[in-house]
Amino acid sequence: MPTTDSVNPFMAFLQIIWYIVSSFLQAFYWNLVPYSLKSKKNLHGKLILITGAGGGIGSELARKFAEMGCRLVLWDVVPASNERTAQMCRQLGAEV
Repeated sequence: MPTTDSVNPFMAFLQIIWYIVSSFLQAFYWNLVPYSLKSKKNLHGKLILITGAGGGIGSELARKFAEMGCRLVLWDVVPASNERTAQMCRQLGAEV
């Protein structure tokens, strides 16, 4: 007579199959589905601080956040390049 502590082998098998299938589906979603189809966080109206906004990655980040409708605080050690980035963001409709 089976005890209550024994595990049904069929149920254990189903659990293993479920784990494998769900792991495969997660891997498929995270690696093969394009990022543009995944849900994105809405940053519209959020306040974003960008250091080094005068050029390079900082300038590109400022442009992308401006396109998303964020409010921006830009900082750079070179005031002229920082102002150029600020003007570009204002033209895109961002509050700087």
